[in-house]
Amino acid sequence: MLQHLLIVSFLGRTIHREVIVVKVIGIYGSPRKKGNSDLLLDSTLRGAQEQGADVKKIYARDLKISGCRGCDGCEKNGKCVVQDDMQDIYHFFG
Repeated sequence: MLQHLLIVSFLGRTIHREVIVVKVIGIYGSPRKKGNSDLLLDSTLRGAQEQGADVKKIYARDLKISGCRGCDGCEKNGKCVVQDDMQDIYHFFG
């Protein structure tokens, strides 16, 4: 998804550069803090961030997330009717 088009003029030459904003979510699923799984995901997310990605870290062990009720409420207004910690995750994708 193209977010910006940056046009730079340098010594009379115009350079076009597309800036693509990528969103990456890292979901830490292990119950052990700072364990091997956390270290591996930290390294991966750091690499994505260094390349310009918008990174969000989610620790599943710290969230209260309910299951789907199958009520089809999201079909009616495009939003989940269950008010839990998933709302923050949905907001990240805007």
